[in-house]
Amino acid sequence: MLPNQQADLIEMKSGSRQTMPYTQASDNAVIETALVEEVALAITINQVAHVVMMVSPLSLEYFATGFLFSEGVINHPDEIRDIHFERPDNAKG
Repeated sequence: MLPNQQADLIEMKSGSRQTMPYTQASDNAVIETALVEEVALAITINQVAHVVMMVSPLSLEYFATGFLFSEGVINHPDEIRDIHFERPDNAKG
């Protein structure tokens, strides 16, 4: 990443927490279990969209940093000047 590049926008759209009933095969008991929450994550670098993916809504800054490193966009976390999180107007949560 060049010195004046910045990961300047990460958008997230949160879902709602839901449960799902399922029937256990061994005794036909119906059990409720929590579903894993995912959010849509868009990473924009210098106002240019780079990637959109579904991720867990936890530790988004670490995820974005690791993703940029693994893709070769940055060589060190210190190269990121700013990370900004924004929730779209139509997002729940």
